[in-house]
Amino acid sequence: ASAWAGVANRVLAAKPGGVVRRTVEAATGVSSVRLLAPFARQRFSTWFAKRPKVRITRRRARVAVFPTCLVEYQEPVIGHALVKVYERNGIECCVPEGARCCGAPYLHSGDIERFADVARRNVAVLAQCVREGMDVVVPQATCGYVLRQEYPLHVGGAPADLVAAHTFDAVEYLMTLHQSGAALDTD
Repeated sequence: ASAWAGVANRVLAAKPGGVVRRTVEAATGVSSVRLLAPFARQRFSTWFAKRPKVRITRRRARVAVFPTCLVEYQEPVIGHALVKVYERNGIECCVPEGARCCGAPYLHSGDIERFADVARRNVAVLAQCVREGMDVVVPQATCGYVLRQEYPLHVGGAPADLVAAHTFDAVEYLMTLHQSGAALDTD
């Protein structure tokens, strides 16, 4: 929908329960009265790949940014700000190729099989990032919780435990650095 954000957002903004939204419900199964967030014109990962590369002269850490669906599709400016603050503080960022939705919508609707499939794919990608010396940073609390608590329960094994042990909320990660004695640039 990001590629067609103008059209998609007009459809999503149509009157809840109206003809347009009932048609969308018939085609997709999404309730015609559900409030839906608009889509950004450019996804976070697209912005990240196209942005000018920043040279970090005094690197303190490397992180894999797990953008979450909200940041990837609806509010990429949250991710932009996170990357800018991190890089200003000497934290090199990457967005791991192949990391997708955390799977919470499947888990919360009881589709454990689909959740476990998503979780296994994400664990494989994120565990590799951790093995390469990165921590995983998540800008949304629900998704961070899913990676830390639900992946070990539903996927299990050393890779899921490794991902859980190295996953942090975006602010939690900064506070961990600060408490370790790293002076943060707060300007």
